Amino acid sequence: DTDDTVSPGSASPGRMNDTMSTPGASELLDPPDAGRVFTAHRRVRLADTDAQGNLQLDALYRYAQDIAADDAEDAMPASDIAWLVRKTLVEVASHPQADDELEIATWCSGYGGRWAERRTSLRGQTSGRVEVVTVWVAVDTRTGALARLDDAFVDAYGAAAGGRRVSASLKHPDAPDQAERRTWSFRATDIDRLGHVNNAAYWAVAEELLDDRPDSVRAELEFREPLPVSVPLELLVHRPAPDRCDAWLCEDGVTKASLRLEL
Repeated sequence: DTDDTVSPGSASPGRMNDTMSTPGASELLDPPDAGRVFTAHRRVRLADTDAQGNLQLDALYRYAQDIAADDAEDAMPASDIAWLVRKTLVEVASHPQADDELEIATWCSGYGGRWAERRTSLRGQTSGRVEVVTVWVAVDTRTGALARLDDAFVDAYGAAAGGRRVSASLKHPDAPDQAERRTWSFRATDIDRLGHVNNAAYWAVAEELLDDRPDSVRAELEFREPLPVSVPLELLVHRPAPDRCDAWLCEDGVTKASLRLEL
């Protein structure tokens, strides 16, 4: 296990080093041969698509977030754990289209002392194939402190994880000096009942940066510190290659979240 430091109630664990673990949210594993796999269906609606009828990334992540919550509630209904996102990898092989019916499957693909990795796979009946993997940090709803994963969690998800240990370490660098500087603000509708900018809202940054939506996209989002909701932020954008775009959301020069797009 690792000795973690965290800001209670935030989505931003500090140093989380575990030399015996694989970096979380870096691999897209196949469904397990044994253990819990939770499935649901969702139809792609008009408000969740762009002008070309493609499912937008922020809506896509809401689907993944909702099925994660449904799975956790079904598997551990009496739990005092809330889950906050640390990092996410999304791979869109082909974009789900408006009115298509999606089958969404999710399972635990690894865990550490106080966090777990969740894989989610979305398949459209006629269009769309998307893979998602996210590291979620466990927080005690009564105290706001990090929660150690207990026997109830292992009983529910351990078989699917197959003993795989993951870390919650981050890998994105700081923004380079030559990054383009813009302003960014979240909306009142981006704030959820916990008083946080909802995880899905961050993906609107990716939508803003996708000038011409490619057929496939690989996107990584990392959270360093909680974001303020009432002040304009600085969005730093750097394009090191024609098929790559990096971005950082900052307040007063401090990076709060970072995004990497590979097109």
